Amino acid sequence: MQVKICGIVDPEDGLFAINSGANAIGLVFCSNSKRKVNIEIAQSIIASLPCFKNIVGLFQDQDQDEVLEILNKVPLNILQFHGSESFQYCESFNRPYIKAFFPKDDLIENNPSFLNSNLMFAVLADSGSGSGEIFDWKKFIIKNQGISKKPLILAGGLNPENVAEAIKIVKPQAVDVSSGVESELHPPRKDHNKIKQFISNVFKS
Repeated sequence: MQVKICGIVDPEDGLFAINSGANAIGLVFCSNSKRKVNIEIAQSIIASLPCFKNIVGLFQDQDQDEVLEILNKVPLNILQFHGSESFQYCESFNRPYIKAFFPKDDLIENNPSFLNSNLMFAVLADSGSGSGEIFDWKKFIIKNQGISKKPLILAGGLNPENVAEAIKIVKPQAVDVSSGVESELHPPRKDHNKIKQFISNVFKS
């Protein structure tokens, strides 16, 4: 089981997540997100981390030149496309990537090009609301049997209290959390106790 802590906006939070057992952190470059980081902040977060850690850059329906500018300046290991990006768009960067699909749209089985791609190494299932809402995990599994062609990352509404149940039902290869481990006093900063509890509950499941 792998864990990604997404929406990191501060070097301290990124380092804590990795030191607590997270396999990857996510940096958001979407202009409409309160978790957006600019190039300078992204560079400072990555500089604070140990070597050989997975850094995921999250993009959503952005201009190709904007993404390329970020890739030229920020050492991302993996790209994550979280919008309505086409197969051709995602493949054009020639980088390993995660493609988000939203169960409410029932799109996973209808995109064989993605599932057969050598560059797309994982499917991320999210509610699509952007608000950390949970979707119907059992219904999702019934409707999307074909996603077994690729590793599955489960996101959307996960938190320390429900992640073990989600893993039991969906049986993903990884889980992705952002708002579920954020500080109530200083969002979008992370709550370190919540990160520790989330990761602990993942590995107890």
